[in-house]
Amino acid sequence: MKNKKFLFITSAIYALVVLAVGLITQSAEAVMCASVPLVVTDLDPSRAAFERIIETLKIINRIFGQQIIASEGTLRSEQLIKADSSVYNFQTVQQNMNNIQGFPLQQGVDQNDVFIAKDGGLYLDHRVAESSSVLLQSYVNPFQFTAANTNDVASLQAFYNGKLSYQVGSTVFIPGLNTARFNKIPRTQQSSANNYSEFDLRESQLRLAPYPVFSGKGTNKLTVEVAPYTGFDPAASSGQNVVTLFFTGLTLQNASGFVDYFISPSKLQDAVMAWDEGVKKTGKADFTLKGPGA
Repeated sequence: MKNKKFLFITSAIYALVVLAVGLITQSAEAVMCASVPLVVTDLDPSRAAFERIIETLKIINRIFGQQIIASEGTLRSEQLIKADSSVYNFQTVQQNMNNIQGFPLQQGVDQNDVFIAKDGGLYLDHRVAESSSVLLQSYVNPFQFTAANTNDVASLQAFYNGKLSYQVGSTVFIPGLNTARFNKIPRTQQSSANNYSEFDLRESQLRLAPYPVFSGKGTNKLTVEVAPYTGFDPAASSGQNVVTLFFTGLTLQNASGFVDYFISPSKLQDAVMAWDEGVKKTGKADFTLKGPGA
């Protein structure tokens, strides 16, 4: 029941069109209409959802006097595959990633930012230690993982039969997604050491619903759990075998203090009503609320 109190990101932006109207008219009554569900029809649901995220951003900028900027972004987190590990905890904040040596391709959320993931993928690769020359694989490619470089190649398939979980504080976005959904075997596969498998990052990723929200200041817990068995040993015998979580979506610069407003529609609605009341009391159209922690 506790998790049900937190609405998913798509729900959090569900009625922002009405909220925007409430801002324009400066009417608390109009804002209250935000509790009425709106039916949105769009040939590209992700575009409609992202447009509502932008509406949320505009509202926050207006009522708090902020300058949050949205841009395309990525989150890439890597973990070394070990023979005796069944739970892999992935870093999501750039500041924490900076303390990890040997993984130059990682890209996390800056401390002051928020990242909203639209699509994501789970990838494996075999690499020279600390190298940035990496070929991500969305399946256990027998030409990349061989008996010469991996203790037990078959064990790597466990990463596509595990569970992915993610939560921020007490808000659970992904309770235990079966990682088999990330197992994308390309139509054209590598057939020798002289060629490569077909690979397109967008096609290899899974559309996420709801959109996970990663905060640069939040307590993010992103894990992949696999089920070991007798003889299980997916580690590299030479070089490194690495598991990567790669997300694409929107980066909201300077938004970390306002992450709750992107998650909870009721919190956003309360803020809009407080702003509306402040405008009425002060008679100032440029009235703004104090931001969190101010």
